[in-house]
Amino acid sequence: MQRAIIALVGLTLTAGLASGARDVPIVNAGFEDRARDGGPAGWRHTVFDQVQGRVTLSTERAHSGKQSVRLEAQQGEGCVLVATPVKCAPGDELTTSCWLFNEVSHASLYLKFLRGGYQVNDEGSFEYAICHEVGKWTRVEVKATAPWFAEGAVISLYVPMAAHGAHYFDDVALSLTAGERRPKVLDIGTAKELFCDEALVADRRNVSLVLHPGKKHPGNPLLRPEKPWEGWRSYVYGNVVYDDEDGLFKMWYITAGPRYFTCYATSKDGLHWDKPALDLPEWRQYGQGNNIVGIFHLASVIKDEADPDPQKRWKMICWDPTPLPDSKPNTAGRRAPYGYATRVSPDGIRWKHYSKGPIAPGGDVITGLYDERSKQYIAFPKVHPRIGRFSRRSFAVMTSRDFDEWTKPVFVLGADKTDDAGIQARVDRVRPILQAPDDPDLMRTEFYGLGLLPTESVYLAFVWVFSINNKSLWSTNQDGPIDLQLAASRNLMNWHRCGDRKPIVESGQVRSEHDADWDSGMITTVSRPLIVGDEIWLYYGGHNITHGDSALYKDDGRRGTEATAGIGLATWRLDGLMSAHSGQQPGTLTTGPLSFSGDHLVINADADEGEVRVALLNEQGQPFPGFSRDDCDPFRGDAVRHTVTWQDRADCSALAGRPVQVRFHLTSADLYSYAFRQGAARPHR
Repeated sequence: MQRAIIALVGLTLTAGLASGARDVPIVNAGFEDRARDGGPAGWRHTVFDQVQGRVTLSTERAHSGKQSVRLEAQQGEGCVLVATPVKCAPGDELTTSCWLFNEVSHASLYLKFLRGGYQVNDEGSFEYAICHEVGKWTRVEVKATAPWFAEGAVISLYVPMAAHGAHYFDDVALSLTAGERRPKVLDIGTAKELFCDEALVADRRNVSLVLHPGKKHPGNPLLRPEKPWEGWRSYVYGNVVYDDEDGLFKMWYITAGPRYFTCYATSKDGLHWDKPALDLPEWRQYGQGNNIVGIFHLASVIKDEADPDPQKRWKMICWDPTPLPDSKPNTAGRRAPYGYATRVSPDGIRWKHYSKGPIAPGGDVITGLYDERSKQYIAFPKVHPRIGRFSRRSFAVMTSRDFDEWTKPVFVLGADKTDDAGIQARVDRVRPILQAPDDPDLMRTEFYGLGLLPTESVYLAFVWVFSINNKSLWSTNQDGPIDLQLAASRNLMNWHRCGDRKPIVESGQVRSEHDADWDSGMITTVSRPLIVGDEIWLYYGGHNITHGDSALYKDDGRRGTEATAGIGLATWRLDGLMSAHSGQQPGTLTTGPLSFSGDHLVINADADEGEVRVALLNEQGQPFPGFSRDDCDPFRGDAVRHTVTWQDRADCSALAGRPVQVRFHLTSADLYSYAFRQGAARPHR
C-alpha cells in the first residue's frame, strides 16, 4: 500500500458509496456531544498517550448542526484528535471523509490501522490527506486498503505544529467495503497440518489446543566457554546445521572474549561438541588452536547443495560490523559497516563478503534460512516501529529467490497490549537478579529476535520476548529478562501467538540473587531448529543474568563465575509443539471444508490411555458412507505416523478433490498433526 498525500485546493469532492460499501458509524461524528472534560465525547485528545495542542468544541463555525470541533497547534507541538476505533479486516477497502475549515495554513485527515490494540506507525500502516484550502469549508477524503495486520482502524484529525491558528473539523464519515475473505474450501493437498493455529478448525467441543514446552537435555548446557578467546560467555547468535556429507552437526556460535567472535564447533551426535583448531591466519593473534571464523554476528548458516559454484556451497545471513570499502570515517572516526549482509564459503569456515553492501537498513539482530517449500531465502531483520508510546524492537520479513536480490523489509511481528499486560509477571519471575528497579513509565514488551521452523503448512517462530522494566543502570540500554514464546503464520505476514503466550522453552529458576539457573535470565535461539529422526531439536543460548546486568557492560568480578552463559538443547516429539487435547470426557474437533489429494490419512497422536477415531463428513456435516466414527477402527497407543482405517480399509482416494470436513473424536488423547498422504500406507509407529 502506497502512502497517499493529497493537496486539496478549492476542490469539493462529492460523497457516495462504492458498490458493496456500507456506512460505519463514528461515535459523535458531528461533534454535537460534549464529554465531562468539555471536549468532544467519543474522541481522544492524545497521540502516543500524550496530550498535544488545544481542542475545544465551538459554536463559532459549524458545517452542520450546532457546533464543530476546533483544533489549535501550540508552540513546539501539533494537535491531534483521535476517534473511537472501529473494526476492520485485512483487505477491507475504507473511505473516510470530514469537512475542514482552516483559518490559516493547512491541516490533515488520517486513517490509521491498529494491531493488538496499538497504533503502529510504520510503512503501509496509515494513509492521509492534507487540505491547504483556507477560509472555506472543504471536504477531505482518504481511501485505504486495510493491510495484512489490520484488526481495526482509527480516524485522526491533525494540525501540524507550524500551523498556528484555528482549524475546524465537522461531519466525519467512514464507509467500508469488505475485502475478499478466505475461500470456503481450502485445498491442503498432501501437506501435514498442525494444531498451532485454528485456521482450519471450525468447531471444538471438550478439546483444547495445548502448548508443550520443550524437554531440556539433562546435560545442559552442552557447550560452555572454556578457551581464552571465548571469554566468559558463549551463546547462540547463530545456527546449527547437520551436514549429511560429513556426518557432523556443525555450530556457529558467538563468544565474548577480547572481541565478539563467531566460533565453530562440530559434533557427531549433537550432544558432545568439539572445538576444532582452525588457526585461520587473521585470528591467530587471539590464541593458538583457536576455532574463530569471524567477527560477524547472528551467523545464519545454510548449506546449499544445489549451487553449482563450490565456492558458494555455504551461505550466511548475518550482521557484519566490517567497514564498507568505500565508506568514509565520520567525525568519531568510524566507517559505515556492511550491516545486514550475506557471505559465502566453500567449507563453512573460510568466509568472504558476498553482498556488495547492506541487504537492508538497520542493525543488530537478523536471522535467516532457506525455505524448501517456497524455494526462497527468508530473513528477519530487526526494525523499530513506534507501537503505542515507544519505538520498539520488532521484526520485518524479506525474501530472495537467488540470494542476490532481496525484497524490501516489511514489518510483520511486534508486541501488543496483551504482551504489555503480562509484563509484570515475567519481570517478577527474575526479581532477585534484576539490578534496575521497575519504572512503570518505561515498562514495555519488545521482540529481540526469533528462530524459524518451516513446516509443510505453517511457519513456526520461536520469539525472543524482551520484558523491559527500566533503563539499565550501567548503559543507555534496558534491563529485563528475555523469554521464549511461539508464534505461527501461514504466509510470513499474519502471525498468530500460540498457547496463550506461555513459554515454549521454560526459563530456569531464580532462587535468590546469587542462585539462579544457567538459563534463567535470557534465552536466545538458533535461526532454525533441526529435525533429527522423529524429534525437533532446538539449540538455545542461556544467560543467568538479565539484559541490563553490570556484567554485560563493565568488567566486574562476576564474569565467568556468578554471571555465565552457555548453549543447551530442548527437544520435542515430531510435530509436538502443540496438540489438540481431550481429557477423559470425549471431545471432538471438526475442520472447516477442505480438499485433499492423497489416498490415505495419517495422524500423529498419543492415545496410550484413550483413543482416537476419525469421521470424514460432507459439507452438510454428514458422514460419507463407510467413513463414519463407528466405521473407524480406533487408534489406541502412541505413534508419530498412524494410518487411519475404516473397517480395516485405509483408502480414501474416492473423496480426494471433494469438499470434506474431518472430525476427530478424542478421548484422553493428544493429536499433534494429520495429513492425507499419497502412496502405500505405512504401518504405524
